[in-house]
Amino acid sequence: RWWRWTRKRSDNLLAKKNHSDQVKIGKADKPVKQGQRVSSRKTPAASLRGVRLKRKEGESWEQLFKRSKPAQGAVRETVLALHDKKQFKEITTVIEAALLRGYSEPWMYHVLAQYMKLTGRPPAEVERALLSRIDFTAVHVPSMMMSAAFLKRLDADEQALKLYKQAARLAPSRPEPYVLGLRIARDKKDWASIGWGAAGVLSYAWVKDYEKLHTEADGAAVDAYKALMKQGQRKAAAKIQSQVKDAKQRDLMLKLTWSGKGDLDLIVEEPTGTVCSYGEPQTNSGGFLLNDGSGINEQDCVERYVCPVAHSGQYKVRIRHVVGEIVGKRALLEVVLYRGTDKEVSKQVTVKLEQDDAVVQVPLARGRATMKRKKK
Repeated sequence: RWWRWTRKRSDNLLAKKNHSDQVKIGKADKPVKQGQRVSSRKTPAASLRGVRLKRKEGESWEQLFKRSKPAQGAVRETVLALHDKKQFKEITTVIEAALLRGYSEPWMYHVLAQYMKLTGRPPAEVERALLSRIDFTAVHVPSMMMSAAFLKRLDADEQALKLYKQAARLAPSRPEPYVLGLRIARDKKDWASIGWGAAGVLSYAWVKDYEKLHTEADGAAVDAYKALMKQGQRKAAAKIQSQVKDAKQRDLMLKLTWSGKGDLDLIVEEPTGTVCSYGEPQTNSGGFLLNDGSGINEQDCVERYVCPVAHSGQYKVRIRHVVGEIVGKRALLEVVLYRGTDKEVSKQVTVKLEQDDAVVQVPLARGRATMKRKKK
């Protein structure tokens, strides 16, 4: 237990120090790690990219691939360089040569189809390229996400957004498609897609800095609503308003607070058998431990759990006294059911801390995950 508390204390202090040590992040910049030297010189954009394909004089792309295997990422970097030079026909030649020699990657088929269409190739050829990618990405979300990100770098925003939506349909609880798709939709002022993305972020984005993501999503939805109302599209505006309202519903929320320099752990045993805890902060049942308080500072004496779309049943909430002194040997557990609905209920439970885990039973009768399954 002492090791757990010390580790959490170190993590918190290091996170604060790293935050102060980071430089401002631009498009091509990354946070600077602790102890890493930062050069005052500006790095040329070209040097930030990886290795590109190099042909011998008079050599075709097909001959290059026949002669040697390309380095990892070399085809991608070459395509990006050609895109910057607006050599779109050359891009299709490079990719087709790579595919012909067996050096295929999932993103190639999306990009090839995009540039075939751009350079006026026959529709039948474009369709064949799109059909060829099915084996790679039809059910493989990571490949789909990679292709979407690459299309975004090539300014093919509409195609990238379509892939993000497809990825969200296959993995609806994954936050990345909504976060990245919403950014594209907002730039393009695609109001319907903003509604989709904002609702997805508010429902499923519970990663680090989730509060910032939720605020951005809420702001995007408000902007879309106002724009649609100004255009007289009341029905479309009402749909976005409804999507966001539904996305803000939370079936179960827990908040544990205490005073003192000790450490408590919030552990939630969910009806499906999964357990949400410090060691498993996200469960397959939809539960999230949003922060793990250490008790070092008063503002850190809090732990939160949320299950936006929960299963009906009994939630067994354990409060574990890990180490240190807790004022009054008591903690406060706030329970909120059905947040954002007309059936919202909240209550506070004073928890007496003993040597063993304190247990609070929380019944949930109308979990939306169970209700959705019954409807199917």
